[in-house]
Amino acid sequence: VLAMCAGTVVFLLLRALGVETEQCLRDYELSGERRLQTMMQVKIDKLKAKADNARDALDALVEEAKADIRAHTGKDLKTLKLEAARAESALADKQQELEQQRSSASEDTLEALSSELQALESETQIARKALKQAVEEQGLAE
Repeated sequence: VLAMCAGTVVFLLLRALGVETEQCLRDYELSGERRLQTMMQVKIDKLKAKADNARDALDALVEEAKADIRAHTGKDLKTLKLEAARAESALADKQQELEQQRSSASEDTLEALSSELQALESETQIARKALKQAVEEQGLAE
């Protein structure tokens, strides 16, 4: 939760710095005076340094969240996402297979496909829940 709050603060800081930098750039472009251009360039450089620092802090928070996910689940975020995507894909494939077989397959075949579909639905729910829980615990967005 602390990482989520810190991440939100860093994001808002980056956004504010971006707005301030854009205004400096507009002022810089409108100014024909050399001294003012130099002052604006110094301010832009300072804002860029602040934005770089904030971006580095945000990157560190994201990496910390990913490490926490790995520590709690035994898997990294990428693996959790892949497992959820594979489960979704397998489920969709089995649903399509069942629909295609409905009119021509035997009752036993349809029953077997339905059982497989139910198992895949369960696996998909588990994969979705694991990913969602890991992401929410760390205050990340999917």
